[in-house]
Amino acid sequence: MDSKEVSLPLIHKHLMMPCNDPRQGDCCGGLEAISDGYFCKRCDCFVHKKCATSSKYIKLPSHSAHTLELLSKPHHYCDLCGRFIRNVCYHCEMCDFDVDLYCAKYPPPEVIDVSEAHHHKLTLFRERIEFNCGAKCGKIGNGFPYKCHECDLNFHIDCVWQSAEVKHPLEKD
Repeated sequence: MDSKEVSLPLIHKHLMMPCNDPRQGDCCGGLEAISDGYFCKRCDCFVHKKCATSSKYIKLPSHSAHTLELLSKPHHYCDLCGRFIRNVCYHCEMCDFDVDLYCAKYPPPEVIDVSEAHHHKLTLFRERIEFNCGAKCGKIGNGFPYKCHECDLNFHIDCVWQSAEVKHPLEKD
């Protein structure tokens, strides 16, 4: 990689150096594949090349009413998956809706059938709600869960993909 400093104003406020030392990034919470990218000596911050070329504005099916803007907004949580946002995210000012770079690139499907975890189809709920997770975690959530309309159960997005057992209202413990 070229060793000249580059400006990535959408991602980071300081000039960054191209870096071909593959490592986890501070951009997407380390969820993107380890790759080369850009490094800020002042902040000890590494950004994947793929994350550095993210669009300034995007539209997501799960938040189709408004356009989301790429912002440096650390110390928040992704409203889709609940993961901690370490550096940048896509944000909707009107709804106070934040999506990490990983969910922006790989958005959760609108409808899923995960028969090993639950025997009905689950639909991504389009409104932020407080809910009790129907998976084994049983924790209270506040966000955009997957919903089973037949059982009236809600699930954290991560719990659905971890194939956690669900508590069905008609089954006995």
